[in-house]
Amino acid sequence: MAGLTKVAYEMRQRYGAYLIPAPTERLIPGALLEVEWWLSDPRFKHVEGYAWEIADGVTEADCASALGAANALKLNVSDKSKFEITGGLPEYGLSITSALTSEFSFGIEITGITSRCFTKGFIHHEIHQALLNLRETDKNKWRWIDNDLLVLESFYATQFTAHFKHEGNLTARLALQNAGHTMDAGLNYNWLNDNTLSMTGVPKVPFAVRGIRI
Repeated sequence: MAGLTKVAYEMRQRYGAYLIPAPTERLIPGALLEVEWWLSDPRFKHVEGYAWEIADGVTEADCASALGAANALKLNVSDKSKFEITGGLPEYGLSITSALTSEFSFGIEITGITSRCFTKGFIHHEIHQALLNLRETDKNKWRWIDNDLLVLESFYATQFTAHFKHEGNLTARLALQNAGHTMDAGLNYNWLNDNTLSMTGVPKVPFAVRGIRI
């Protein structure tokens, strides 16, 4: 989505993180993400596994992670793009399921971010080295993970506001109500007006990750 450009730029510049077009709950520290590396626009594919499943001497306990304090990071940006309310805004970890197919434009303001990191300090150096050792110890595994991204940190939008607009003056709140919809039960949603939706909480799905290329 073209509207993600500004958020992607801010996350890359401030935190060295990449936005993930189709994020999943599996994107936690220790995950190995298959990537097609282009000069300025890497293309993320899918999680191939976890470091503790692949690297010798690395356990799941070594890769334990935890969320930082809520709103520990701040990102005040606005983006505009098109939104078909069929699967929500997965790029931001927002899940809305609806039968609605009307197209809205929207602007989004992210005002709160938290991140999930390894709980053991400097463990990522040990994990990275254990994965690199596969070049000599297990070439089949190495070919499998070569050029993957080892996820070190996952970012979650804990507070954002979406402003919707429809060319035919259809209101987002009424459209969703008429179509029938469900939202992530773990989050708090509040309609500030008929076209402005506020969300707070920690989504299950991150919208960006930071990592090391293997």
